Amino acid sequence: MTAMIEKVARAIFASDWPKDDWDRFGEKDHVRERYRAMSRAAIEAMREPNDRMLAATEEVVVGYDDFSTGDGTLFLSHPGFYDNAKFAWHTMIDAALEKRG
Repeated sequence: MTAMIEKVARAIFASDWPKDDWDRFGEKDHVRERYRAMSRAAIEAMREPNDRMLAATEEVVVGYDDFSTGDGTLFLSHPGFYDNAKFAWHTMIDAALEKRG
């Protein structure tokens, strides 16, 4: 289990039971295990970014030409940008789930 799975599990638990205490349950208690399973499912559901998420990355990613063309042009995107953004997103989600490629 990762820190992210635990963090999301605690957040879902707190949303369901705002006046209860996560820490009153043992580490292997069925309540914690159930919320961790919900957490994992929620994180896995987010693995595939939607078009709006990909478009949002273009608004914040700025880079510089690697000077291979010699002009040093500033760019906002490049061929394959969305594939690279998806790969980065998949890699982050997989790390949150402890999946190794």
